Amino acid sequence: MGYRLAEQNGESVAVPRLVFAHLARADGDTIRAALYLLGGGGTDPRTMARDLGMPSIEAAKRAMQYWAGAGLLVSDRDAPLPKTECRKLPPST
Repeated sequence: MGYRLAEQNGESVAVPRLVFAHLARADGDTIRAALYLLGGGGTDPRTMARDLGMPSIEAAKRAMQYWAGAGLLVSDRDAPLPKTECRKLPPST
């Protein structure tokens, strides 16, 4: 049984290739957090955890720290964030 994408189902949100580069490594909560952030959900960890059904506020904080280290988010604090390695994807054609 094959599948294809359905015709337009609402608004579209651009997802940076950076997120795709982390699909194999990041857990489900971390990927969902990226989509939530890109969709305009905001960076309040309590709200994110509640909206996404995450197990804790700490899980939301860890997800945001992961994406800050990967370069998707910029921290408001002056402290440098750890870099997250990512694999390069081939250019899209």
